[in-house]
Amino acid sequence: MSNAPLSTSSPSSTPNKIANLGGYEKKILIGSAKGIALGFLSSYFIAKQLKRRWVGWNDLNVTAKMLFIISPPTALGIAGCEQAYLDFEHDIYANALNTPAAIARQKRIDSLSTKDKLFYYGHRHKYKIIVGIWATSLYGSWHLINRDKLMTHPQKIVQARMYAQALSVALLVGTLAVTYSNSGSPILKAIEDEEDRGEKNISDDWRQAVADEEKRLEKTKGSTVS
Repeated sequence: MSNAPLSTSSPSSTPNKIANLGGYEKKILIGSAKGIALGFLSSYFIAKQLKRRWVGWNDLNVTAKMLFIISPPTALGIAGCEQAYLDFEHDIYANALNTPAAIARQKRIDSLSTKDKLFYYGHRHKYKIIVGIWATSLYGSWHLINRDKLMTHPQKIVQARMYAQALSVALLVGTLAVTYSNSGSPILKAIEDEEDRGEKNISDDWRQAVADEEKRLEKTKGSTVS
């Protein structure tokens, strides 16, 4: 779900909608690219520090080293993509923030209990939370296993990977449980249902805009030929 209140009441022309669609794709690509670039930059410095300060780095196999290298770009790429989506949606629907419906919706959100607010905002930012916990679990698993003085470095890698996989499965199950939980308050459910309806209306609006633009182009092409 998104940060900005959803509204389809603001009229806009079909060409503007098509232009916004192109802008959306561009922003998503740029946001993902920035996240991936920052991730590879982080990987470079992490690998450099590990090679300098940890004697076991040279004993790692290619798979283990690749894990250190691709994890930051993957995590930051996902986070960058989500943030670009939220920023774009906020820009598109910024003019709807002060509508009566948006103000009433925000008041309903403010009236939620602390538990429901945590559930609500956690659900809307679940991908960032998942990536953050996943990255933390990888680091924590390695830090815990690396304290063992009896295991060899390859054994530590295998053990840390097993811990990380178990934590990832637990995180996935927990995320699914929270996503499909029906334990929220009636107010929370009403807000989420309203957002779902708004997102469906916006999706239908985009499809109609594309269809209208295609018809307009075909008509223009036909008149030019004749």
